[in-house]
Amino acid sequence: MIKKTGMFITVLVFLAMSTSAQAMCAYNRSIFEMDVYFECGIFCVNEWSLNPESGKKCRPDEGGEVTYTYSKDRVDHEAKVKVDEHGYTITRGAWDNLELCSWTEDGEIKECVYFHKRH
Repeated sequence: MIKKTGMFITVLVFLAMSTSAQAMCAYNRSIFEMDVYFECGIFCVNEWSLNPESGKKCRPDEGGEVTYTYSKDRVDHEAKVKVDEHGYTITRGAWDNLELCSWTEDGEIKECVYFHKRH
């Protein structure tokens, strides 16, 4: 019985690790709170709010388009990039040089765009 329980726990840990490794993740490294809108299909949409300097959310097994927005001096700013199903997005820079980058699962930059005022 102990061997079966140990094996079951090992399988659960492995599944948990493999799921998080196969996810699209959004990170916020800016000083602003970010609203993130992730669209990955007709019935696949996620909306998150990421804390400044340490926010992170993940969505398993989907790639798509990610839009980050934040407010500064009552003006909304946004940036939009495409992300692979096992890739990730990170904000970097500060103030007027804030950019959003999309990375592949291998750690290569796929695309970087600067935030702009939302119209």
